[in-house]
Amino acid sequence: GRGYMLHGLAVHPSNAAVVAAATDDGLYLSRDWADNFAWLAGGRVAIAARFTLDGRHLWFSSYADNKPALARVAWEAAGTAEDIPIPLHADDAVAYIAQNPAQRAEFAIATFRRSVLLSKDNGSTWTQIAAEGVVGK
Repeated sequence: GRGYMLHGLAVHPSNAAVVAAATDDGLYLSRDWADNFAWLAGGRVAIAARFTLDGRHLWFSSYADNKPALARVAWEAAGTAEDIPIPLHADDAVAYIAQNPAQRAEFAIATFRRSVLLSKDNGSTWTQIAAEGVVGK
């Protein structure tokens, strides 16, 4: 078959046999230590992936049609990906996703243009804390 460029990997926080791969064709999931992968979500370039600390959801970023996107999926139920609105310009995309272990509703995203956004409500709203590498912009 056709090979896809790998952009990011995420390992489940409590089950190391579960691995997600962000690729040119979307998000893939392995339940057998990365021996086999099955398509999970996306349908467009997936860039970054991160399991939530409780292991129930998988967050991933993507880019298609000049639009950056962020989504989460309940991977065990193979559910539909839920879009998470993010206030990014068309020429940027999410490069990294992090969750605060002490405040689990708090997420941070970093972009390729060095902007950082913070959400304290599981991605419902975002506050920009750095813009193109400048803090407080």
